[in-house]
Amino acid sequence: MFGLLFLVLVLVLIFSWRPCHARGYWQDHYWHAHPTDRPPTGSPPAAPAQKTSLHILDERYARGEIEREDYLQRKQDLKGS
Repeated sequence: MFGLLFLVLVLVLIFSWRPCHARGYWQDHYWHAHPTDRPPTGSPPAAPAQKTSLHILDERYARGEIEREDYLQRKQDLKGS
């Protein structure tokens, strides 16, 4: 009888731990327990990096949207050479 009770207890612990772990239950409680380790919330999110015209041109050429001659001409025009 004790063995069956122990087995049921172990199974309950296993199946109750997995859903909590999957949704980050323990991590949320960690942050509440240690507020000094919490990431800063007052700072604004980082702005996405601005793409230069040469970078956009390189991407378009890599995707095959423009031909090589057109790419080289546009690159030369952008560099001003």
